[in-house]
Amino acid sequence: MMRSRLAAALLCALAGAAAAQPRTAPNRLLDAPVFTIRPQGALPGFIGEGVNVVVGWRPVGEATRYRVTLMTPDGKATDVETKGLRFEKQGLAPGRYQLTVTAIDKSGIEGAISDPLPLNVIEVRAVPPGAEQALPPRQGAYAAGTRFSVPAMHCEVSKAPIDDLLVLPENELRLTTPGAATLRCAGIPGYLEKKLIVAPITVAVQSKAVMRGATTIVRVTLGSVGYIGPRLDVQPLGDITLGEPERTEFGIDIPVAAPRGAKTAGFTIQTGTFQIARIDLELVDAPEPPPPARSPLDWAALDVGAQLGLFVPPSGTGGAPSIGHPLNPGDAVTTGPFAGARLGFFPIPRVGLEAELSIIAAGYADDDAGVAQILATRGQLAVRAVESGRFGLRLFVGAGAWTTLGDRGSSQSTSVGEVHGGAAFSVETGRSLSLRFQLADLVTTARDGGYAHVIEAQLGIVTRFGRRDSF
Repeated sequence: MMRSRLAAALLCALAGAAAAQPRTAPNRLLDAPVFTIRPQGALPGFIGEGVNVVVGWRPVGEATRYRVTLMTPDGKATDVETKGLRFEKQGLAPGRYQLTVTAIDKSGIEGAISDPLPLNVIEVRAVPPGAEQALPPRQGAYAAGTRFSVPAMHCEVSKAPIDDLLVLPENELRLTTPGAATLRCAGIPGYLEKKLIVAPITVAVQSKAVMRGATTIVRVTLGSVGYIGPRLDVQPLGDITLGEPERTEFGIDIPVAAPRGAKTAGFTIQTGTFQIARIDLELVDAPEPPPPARSPLDWAALDVGAQLGLFVPPSGTGGAPSIGHPLNPGDAVTTGPFAGARLGFFPIPRVGLEAELSIIAAGYADDDAGVAQILATRGQLAVRAVESGRFGLRLFVGAGAWTTLGDRGSSQSTSVGEVHGGAAFSVETGRSLSLRFQLADLVTTARDGGYAHVIEAQLGIVTRFGRRDSF
């Protein structure tokens, strides 16, 4: 009986001790974070540029920090812990990523994992005008005429509903209007919007004048904030032909050939179907050629030459010339050849002074074998009367003297004056060289006191120094 009472008392004591201990609640995981800032649609990025991603979530009670896990397209995970409610990642390359966030309490116990947040980074291809491959923007802008495309997506800059874009085929869109624009694309990869700046292209021409009958280099300057590639197409307009254009640092040089009868001229600069500029040119005639360079003696010309000829005096007892003052008719001079030299000075193009010196081998009236040596000197005023190409006609008048160089019978060594006139026909045979055919009538006194007309014919060769003009 005593044992029963002791056992009952022990049980009551144990029960009371158990009742006195406090009761603890079972451990509970923190809630999963809920995203409040997340990308809407795909994340677009130009080739060569990464995409910046910003994600935010609501705070979780009793959480002291958060773990962000980013899964890359190749399956590698990267963990980052933060005490804030925001995560930012810069330079994400194209590909499909997945991001989750977990709250952590002060004991280091992780809570529930958030729903996976997909991040789809899609590359936007932009091919500038004149380029052959996609390039990133220059100074934040693309030049007008750039072509944009996204693989497996249809793109527009209109406000068409997304459902309409989804059913349209993949395309390449060329933007030609400068200004700000929003590229909207939809397709199998998803939906994206990308803000764009389309920069204008300015065109300047150094000179629009093109000479007929020649080839002129027209220098065109192209300017834009955006990049302009080297492959530009130039098409002629009007009556001209174009040579191979040469791309320069600031534009393009275009050889333009215009025939003499050209009426209109111009060209277009384009890339594909996009016309960058249309240039209308001004046709001008070629200027008159400049005068030939003149020698230091341009103010005057000097002729030097030689001649051969025939001296023909009149015959008869009283009509023979009084050269040598012969008292006997048989001592009068008769026909004979002569040779000599010529010097001419022309201070102005058509009028000049000439001098001749000749030796005449004449005969005597009563002696077929005798030779009368006569020195002929003369000066004359020469006028170039007619010129036509290589041919010319010269008129001259002057005076001179005949001097016999020996005595013969009643003929003495003496001088007789003469006046003369005539014409010379010249043919230019080479540079500064011509042949001269001259016929002159020389008037002197006759033995009978009257006048004797001596005919003289000669063939000469003349070269010119100084001014270059006709002979």
